[in-house]
Amino acid sequence: MTTDEFISIAEAAELLFVTRPHVRELIASRDLLAVQCVDGEQRVRRADVLTYKERQLAAAKAWLSSQTEEE
Repeated sequence: MTTDEFISIAEAAELLFVTRPHVRELIASRDLLAVQCVDGEQRVRRADVLTYKERQLAAAKAWLSSQTEEE
């Protein structure tokens, strides 16, 4: 696997534990960048998907740590 490896939308969805339509929404909102392949399918860079996943996990952890239990 190289850092420039491109994966399908289905593979990206699997890595992110989301649906394919959600990955398409991420592409439309430019949260993920995609390239159009010769076969007409869109592909995303695996490294970009993993970076996005890390950012989302960090944001979730930050939010969770900011929550305090009311007494």
